[in-house]
Amino acid sequence: MKPFISVCLPTYNNELTIERCLETIFSQSYGEDNYEVIIIDGGSTDRTIEICKKFKTRILHNPYRIEEKGRVIGIENSKGDIIAFVDADNFLVDKDFFEKLVSPIVEFSDVAISQPRYYTYEKNDDIFTKYLGLISGDDPVAIYLGMYERHNHIRGKWTDSPIEVVHEKEGVEIVKFLDLSKMPPIGSNGAFFRKDILLSVKYDPFIHTDVCYRILQKGYLFAIVDTALIHKQDGKLSTFIKKKNRRLNRNYEELGREFYQKVETKKLISLILKCIFFLPLVFDAIVGFIRKPSLVWLLHPLITELTFINAVFQSIKKILKGEKITHISKSS
Repeated sequence: MKPFISVCLPTYNNELTIERCLETIFSQSYGEDNYEVIIIDGGSTDRTIEICKKFKTRILHNPYRIEEKGRVIGIENSKGDIIAFVDADNFLVDKDFFEKLVSPIVEFSDVAISQPRYYTYEKNDDIFTKYLGLISGDDPVAIYLGMYERHNHIRGKWTDSPIEVVHEKEGVEIVKFLDLSKMPPIGSNGAFFRKDILLSVKYDPFIHTDVCYRILQKGYLFAIVDTALIHKQDGKLSTFIKKKNRRLNRNYEELGREFYQKVETKKLISLILKCIFFLPLVFDAIVGFIRKPSLVWLLHPLITELTFINAVFQSIKKILKGEKITHISKSS
């Protein structure tokens, strides 16, 4: 008998992406009787709810609006043995996505979290969706600092963090992170959790890095699975920068955030030098093109440079305001 899945899907004014998102969920081969989709809406004023009602969804209200609290509402109203977190701008590529993500959790009793290895894109997607699919993350600066957890075509791997592969089978690696202070930002965009283990740690608010850190501290393992999803963007540079600024300027201390990934000083210095001299970024784009050919790689040096300059500018603004910079912590 298949374990029952509760898909927790926070929404807020997502009319442009939610229909395609739900179509890919309800086209899964897992069988609709084996999963539920819980929409946790933060008060959408567009057609989001109208669209969600076209599908077999359960719609709950999120009075806090923010997704970290919305996911908690989803967890506490879920019926499943497995909790799946899918965002409204996530499109599942494989019809057996659920099957693949559930498999390692069922097969290995010590696996608490499973996650797709890849971000990807389709031929007609906008340029930023393609770019994020190529670098397998939403921030090139973070990737240079080692803060990525999907396969990156420049690096040729899915994480910089020291790991031990405990089990390996076709399409799945079961891993243990050898230094949890350098744990990558796992647990978002298509991640599946064993509910009983999730409930054994503090999960309110649901800050995915905090929750994953607490779970892995208890000795559980993580599965990286050979499947993919699309993280849809709107194709606008202004939206790309706004998202970065929202993250940079957010006061995570108000949410009680505990885990900040340690970044090696040498990686930070390497990033600064690459952005100063620029040509190393061009070389990285060439490496990426060789491994995954696409003319979108031409944007990589410019987007990285722009993201870096913006991050520096936002950090200076916070310092001048007397605020702490708490995005990451450094190690030598």
